[in-house]
Amino acid sequence: MITISDIAVLAETSTATVSRVLNADPHVAPGTRQRILQVIATTGYKPRSSSKTDSKKKNSILVLLPSLENPYFSTILRGVEHRASAAGYDTLMAVTHRNYEKETKYLNMLTSGLVDGVILFTTSLPNDQLNDLSARYPIIQCGAIAEGSNISYVSIDDTAAAYDATSYLISLGNQRIAMITSSNNIPFEKKRLAGYMDALNDHGIPYVPSYKMICNNHYLDSYNCVEALMKLPEKPTAIFCYSDLTALGALNYAYDHGLKPGSDLDILGFDGTYLTECVSPHLSTVEQPAYEMGKTAFNMLSDRIADANYIAQKVIISHKLVIRETTRKLPASVS
Repeated sequence: MITISDIAVLAETSTATVSRVLNADPHVAPGTRQRILQVIATTGYKPRSSSKTDSKKKNSILVLLPSLENPYFSTILRGVEHRASAAGYDTLMAVTHRNYEKETKYLNMLTSGLVDGVILFTTSLPNDQLNDLSARYPIIQCGAIAEGSNISYVSIDDTAAAYDATSYLISLGNQRIAMITSSNNIPFEKKRLAGYMDALNDHGIPYVPSYKMICNNHYLDSYNCVEALMKLPEKPTAIFCYSDLTALGALNYAYDHGLKPGSDLDILGFDGTYLTECVSPHLSTVEQPAYEMGKTAFNMLSDRIADANYIAQKVIISHKLVIRETTRKLPASVS
């Protein structure tokens, strides 16, 4: 039987370092962690549960949110909490700001047995570490997909959603379509950009680099992005925003500069949050079924908690275009 001492010898390190890797301690050099995880994978080593983990279930789960600014996340959290409460679980929540050390600190609550499982969104954890943790502990990813990892997830198809959104704007007669995206190197945002570019290409519209604007997920940043777009020699007639929050910035710019959304400028958001109906005109958006995603994520986590041999699930939920007043068909002379 392989022991932790055997792993340490094969990985040319100490048992203490192996233990830190097994407990998701961030203070291990990436090369050393990779070497240890490779030995674990090769040998099939299965660590014995600690006494903390062996104790009875805590009936608590932890949800790790990247931020609190976007109501999309709070809607998912409501879905999780609704199902968790019905199943007799308490729901704890923490905000990580996609910071590696914060994520590993909170994940220690799982590895030390303080909670029964974790639902996370986007993560800064490398795939080898994520794969190792999800193989040994109940972890579900919600609203994002860590490409190349074996973790179970529930999400929409972000590439297809952005493709449909861009194709819809093209169907209205738009040929000059800008996209406001994020500076964060996050997989789902890359996929939305890819969907946007694929739609342009499939409809024979050349991609214009100056129409891609980078901003943080804040309406003030997107306001400045739209201002820059409107200074271009060929102004865009439509703007596809990667979140409803950024779309609000585009709407505010239009208000301040006498542009009529849906007439002078089409504006399309993403997420389908309540914000889209709190503004006038109401915002067209790509709706993610966030509440259902939250409930599904808990159901998957509950199954994983109950079954140590749970087979990883990959669940894709359909998105929906919600057409409101900020997108209208353009006259042929304007497109």
